[in-house]
Amino acid sequence: MGAVGDIWLSVTEFVQQAAGAIGAAVGLGYDTAPALIFGLAVIVALPALMIGGMLLRRVAPDDVPQTSKVGQTQIVAMKSGSGGSGGTAKGSPAFAAATLSVQAEGDSDGSAKAYTFGDGQMVMRIGREADNDLRLEHPTVHRYHAMVQRDFEEGYLISDLANPGGNGVFVNGTRVSHGKLSDGDEITLGEARLKFEIVG
Repeated sequence: MGAVGDIWLSVTEFVQQAAGAIGAAVGLGYDTAPALIFGLAVIVALPALMIGGMLLRRVAPDDVPQTSKVGQTQIVAMKSGSGGSGGTAKGSPAFAAATLSVQAEGDSDGSAKAYTFGDGQMVMRIGREADNDLRLEHPTVHRYHAMVQRDFEEGYLISDLANPGGNGVFVNGTRVSHGKLSDGDEITLGEARLKFEIVG
């Protein structure tokens, strides 16, 4: 067979013996402490699964519609970005600056209030409490009513932070628990009306 064949045969035998020894050790460990062996298996497998998931996300076709159900509404969004960039993150609307301006806050005109997303800002909270990024003082607005999130793959997203029986979040008249925002969308929180605009 030759020197290479002998080396290959000895390597194969070594691998088989090592696999047998590892299998016996795992079997003995499982008999003794199954929870520990399961925990170790998760620790070993989790990084590989995370890397595989990230790779699959990166190689997903750009023009496949991504669908998700939001409440009773079905949202279909194309993954490819605007501006002819072929779906890369640079073409995402989230790279553009956005402003949320208050059109009306109950009975009063709220046009003096506006909020612009900063360069590195990823999340904006809206509600009645003073620690919200955009504070709306009308009693129909919950303490922490909604959150606008900047996602570099999907753009700007809005989520309802209040309970399901609350006043809700409406985008262009449709109630959503989680939805994508587009330039010019009108958002209603209780009796407050806001306008979402992409400005850059």
